[in-house]
Amino acid sequence: MLVNFLHKHQQHKDKKSSLETKAFLKIFIKKVSMKFIITEAQYKKLFQEEAITVQKKADFKSVGKGGVNEPEDVEYILSLLKQVGINTDVITKKYSNDYEKIGNSTELYDMISQYQSSLVFNTGFSDGRIDPGRETISKLLQQANNKEKVDFTEVDKNKYPEPTGENATAEFWLNTPYWNTAMNNRNKFDVNSGENWSGCRVGAGTKSFGKHEVSPCAYKAWTGIEPTPEVMEKLTSEDAKALFKANIFDKNNLGAIKSKWIGAITAHIIAHYGNPGVVKRAITSLGINSNNLIGGINQAISKVGEAQVYNHIIDTLKNAYSSSNSPYKNTFVNSVDKYWKKM
Repeated sequence: MLVNFLHKHQQHKDKKSSLETKAFLKIFIKKVSMKFIITEAQYKKLFQEEAITVQKKADFKSVGKGGVNEPEDVEYILSLLKQVGINTDVITKKYSNDYEKIGNSTELYDMISQYQSSLVFNTGFSDGRIDPGRETISKLLQQANNKEKVDFTEVDKNKYPEPTGENATAEFWLNTPYWNTAMNNRNKFDVNSGENWSGCRVGAGTKSFGKHEVSPCAYKAWTGIEPTPEVMEKLTSEDAKALFKANIFDKNNLGAIKSKWIGAITAHIIAHYGNPGVVKRAITSLGINSNNLIGGINQAISKVGEAQVYNHIIDTLKNAYSSSNSPYKNTFVNSVDKYWKKM
């Protein structure tokens, strides 16, 4: 089918779509020599290419959860998300291309979070918002410009855990989404944190860096070896797994927990907090009063079921993070949302 450019121009004026109009005008100027006639397929291909060129230069305000969400900016972000493989047609059709309504929709926030939670970042960060000059828009523009599609397969892995009825194992814990990522990626701690010092506080002992979730503070306590940068540099994923198994999982007898997922989240909490306090609070609020951690967890499982216990621990952990004074509390909450899905 042949497309008359002048007719298309009128359509874009009627839609009052600034982004489309800019892209259209660039195509229009390029194709004057074609006497204003090209095929529909050619038009769509050209529009996509030119839209990306326009978008790279666009000045926009924040879009997503808590953002400014000006309609033109919402349209801009959706067009980029579509370029990297997210099905944005669902939301544009639902709201009939009303970008003001889309900007206030939870569906938009979820789409942005879906992109942020992809393995592009591997940080656990997803706040459902895109701000100018930040990492999300930088990655998004880069991928859109290179016509890269994001593979969301790994993001959805273990998205909804299911009750297993099987006892916890260290191997299962260290292969859950969060810990599998940690074991396969090097991570350094905040340079201002005591975690970077072998004495477990700023200025105490040797200053180094963490790797595979093992901080210099923990390494010194677990091995008795001074964690110099040279020592930490040599720490392998298998070394880290062995340290966590011996000092977190085995030491706390977590293998006696009658649920793989509850054992995994309990190990996660002990590793990050240094104690199982969050789990104990969750179990107590379910009506279980026990001085024995493992016995209390198993009593709770017998009383209300594996799924309810697991989900309640997740909620208690998120509440603990949210009520903390840590400047990273939002990142911690987002990490739970990303890696510890409810049953």
